[in-house]
Formats: sequence, C-alpha cells, structure tokens
Amino acid sequence: MILMKRFIPSVRGTLKSRRKSEKNSKKTDKKMRRPFVMTRTAMKTAVVAGVIILGMGGYLWWQFIFTDPEYAFRAMLKNSLRTHSVTKVSDQIGDNQSLEQISRLLLGSESAVVSQTTITQTAGSEVVAEVVTEELGTPTQDFVRYTSISTAQVDSDGQELDFNELLGIWGVTEQQPGQTTAQGAAFGEATLGIIPFGFVSSADQQRLYDFAIENEVYTVDYLGAVKNPDSIRPQYTYPVSIRPEAYVGYLVQFAEAQGLNQLQGVNPADFRNVPAVQFSVTVDVISQRPIEIVYAQNTRTEQIQAFGVLQDIMVPTNAIPASELQQRLQSVQ
Repeated sequence: MILMKRFIPSVRGTLKSRRKSEKNSKKTDKKMRRPFVMTRTAMKTAVVAGVIILGMGGYLWWQFIFTDPEYAFRAMLKNSLRTHSVTKVSDQIGDNQSLEQISRLLLGSESAVVSQTTITQTAGSEVVAEVVTEELGTPTQDFVRYTSISTAQVDSDGQELDFNELLGIWGVTEQQPGQTTAQGAAFGEATLGIIPFGFVSSADQQRLYDFAIENEVYTVDYLGAVKNPDSIRPQYTYPVSIRPEAYVGYLVQFAEAQGLNQLQGVNPADFRNVPAVQFSVTVDVISQRPIEIVYAQNTRTEQIQAFGVLQDIMVPTNAIPASELQQRLQSVQ
C-alpha cells in the first residue's frame, strides 16, 4: 500500500507533464502553420526600395549606354535599314545657281520617291530664272513635270516667253538600248544616299550593319561629337568620313537587298584610290535617327524628318516621253 501511494502521485505528475508538453507542442505547430502576412509599412518599404533600384538602373542605362555617342550613331545606322518612309529637305548653292528640293521617300510594297525641286539662277542679287518641277520616281521609271517656269528672257518680239502649254504635262524616261529593265535614277539617288535608307529583312539588316562596322565604311570622330546645347532633345553632331571603296561595297549589297539594279556590275575596287569624303551628321538620340547631314564646305545640306509618314502614290498613266517634253521646252522662243 505504501508503494502504491508513492507510485500514484508520480504517475499523476508524469501525465500532467505530458499533457502540458502536448499542449505547448500544439501551440507551436499552430504558430508554425500560420501564414506570413506582410504589414502595410513593410510593403510600402519594399515598393519604394524596388522603385529606387529600377530608377537607378534606368538612369545608369540612359547615362552610360543609351546616350553614349558611339551607341547612338550605330543605332542610327541600324534604324536606317528599317525605315518605311522619310522626307529630305535639301539645299545646294553653287555659282549663280541654287537648288531646293523636298523629297519624300516611301519604302515597302509601293516604293517610290516624290519630289519638288526649285532651281533658281541669279545675276548678282537679281533672279533671272526659276524653274519648279515635280518628280515621281519608282525603282524602274522616272516621271517629271514642270509646274512653274519664269525667266527674264524674251522672244523675238520682246515679249515674255510663255510656257503655259508645258505646265502639268508628265514626261517619262524611256528605256535605253541594251537595258533589260528601266532604271529609276531618282529613286536610286534618294535611297542610295550617303546614309542609305531602306526597309530590308531582319537578316539583311544585320548582315549590312555588320559589313558597315567590320569594313569601317564610316570613320566617326566620337570624341569630337558635339552635343547640341540649344535642343530640348539630346542631339549629337558627328564629324564623319567615308572610305569610297568600302562605301560602294556597302551600297552594292544594300541595293541587292532592296531589289535595285542600279549598281549591277559596279566594282568597289575601282574606287580604292578615291579620296575619302567628309561630312557631318546630326543624330537625335531619343529616336536614334539622323536629322541633318552637312556635306564638306557646306555646299549641300539635308534636313531629314517625318519618318514613318505614308501617302498614296498615283503613277501617271498619260505621260509622254521625257525627250519630247524637253523638245517642247526648247521650242519656246
């Protein structure tokens, strides 16, 4: 009996201790199963930290990559190979003669160039003649018409020459003997510029870009690039020279990718000893597009604008041979 009395309290104590341990274990398990809940303050802190990290990353990318002069120039070259349309406003001044031309180049299923050209002749400060023409060039044909002709010349009776019967008549270039396909000179001149514009496949874009870089078609003075301080948008003006042999090789491949035959049979090696050509180009950093080209000695400038703007093209159906149109012009006396 004495042993039983001593054993019973011991068992009771053990059971009580075990129940307490099981109760604490259940509490612990319940706490461990409770889902993690982020407090509102912690969430705000995490969001702010993420925004700061992203902002710093974006700033560093903009400051040291996107606005880097070399990156901007090379991106411009790539974008020039995927251009649907572009407008060039050209000014050229010579001895007693100036040329102003607005050309809209369209690339794609209906490739063409539409231009208006004004040629002015002067004697001192006096304008002695002014001719305004409209041109429409396709990859295979050239159309031209006179929209305005004025001159100080007079006929045998001392009267002003009358060109009204010539105005508005479209003339078309004839296919030359030996040509299997008519060649559009105006379109070729517009697309095969000092910086060619075209819309070619992605594979051709990469191939042409790699060729231009590897063969150093353009020698660019990146250290001499000038940032335009007066522009709201960041712009760089680069001094550039081109190696004629490499440049012609680039144009030949570019023309082939565009499906043009203007440069068939041209051998780039024939231009090996031709001196380098100097010009400057201004690039808009945000759009990665050229916006101005100035040729050496400022003899010609091109403002480049309105990328991607499309328009309908109406090819003349009642054009006369361009040679006949010129004969009519010369017969006005």
